[in-house]
Amino acid sequence: MTAETAVLFMAYGTPRTLDEVGPYFTDIRGGRAPGEEEVRDLRARYEAVGGRTPLVDVTERQAKGAERVLRERGRAVRAYVGMKHWHPFIRETVGHIRKAGHRDIVAVPLAPFYSAVSTEGYRKAIDEAVAGMDVAVAFVKEWHDEPTLFETWRAILGEALAERALGSNGHVVFTAHSLPKSRMPPGDPYEHQLRALAANLAKAVDAPAWTFAFQSVGMAGGAWLGPEVADVLDALAADGVADVLVAPIGFVADNLETLYDLDHELSGHAEAKGLAFRRAPVPNDRPEFLAALADVVERHL
Repeated sequence: MTAETAVLFMAYGTPRTLDEVGPYFTDIRGGRAPGEEEVRDLRARYEAVGGRTPLVDVTERQAKGAERVLRERGRAVRAYVGMKHWHPFIRETVGHIRKAGHRDIVAVPLAPFYSAVSTEGYRKAIDEAVAGMDVAVAFVKEWHDEPTLFETWRAILGEALAERALGSNGHVVFTAHSLPKSRMPPGDPYEHQLRALAANLAKAVDAPAWTFAFQSVGMAGGAWLGPEVADVLDALAADGVADVLVAPIGFVADNLETLYDLDHELSGHAEAKGLAFRRAPVPNDRPEFLAALADVVERHL
């Protein structure tokens, strides 16, 4: 056995090749195979961003970076990476953790905002993975109010606005992934947590004007959280806004939702409306963000 605590950083997952798009999509759907047209559409999106996204690579850098910060603080930890919907699956990584002799795990979903729709999927995956094992798991439910997460986003937005200030007819649009309303229990705090962070950030960077919107609405039927970001851009263009900075605060690493939905699809939509479009970077492995991850873990050791 080892005295080190295993820190499991968990992300959504992404196919590593175009041939994996279909099986990956099937896993997202709980084992139900999608239609051929749905697979073709998703495959085309990955083709548009070069065939794969850097999500796993970035997550590994985040994990290694947070481990380094924690070790510098004198913490005996070893970081691991597991994905909810593709390799390395959470269950696979838990097997490696147990084989390495860890008795304690801090499990961190790399999604700071809590929703029963998304967060509980990570909890279920880790619970199933450790079933029958002699390990103790500290699951990090949410960390949207982590001060160093706020400082990370304030630095990102400050840099973007310093590089090119928004004029009097400019606008900041904060975004996060939409979720299906039918699956959200009453009182789910996801939207409230996001809007609170957006409001605090807008004040901190003295944004001339701002709006919060949801992006990446799924293909499942029923109502999803809104307003949808393309509709918001339409309204802004109609009101005479000329310059838009989109800040995807719901994401901590580049993925299909930032690289395709924003950089490809939404930017084209904005251009067609006559809007100057910029997208703020996501935290990825910025030093401030690595410190934020270390802070989150440290409170759960």
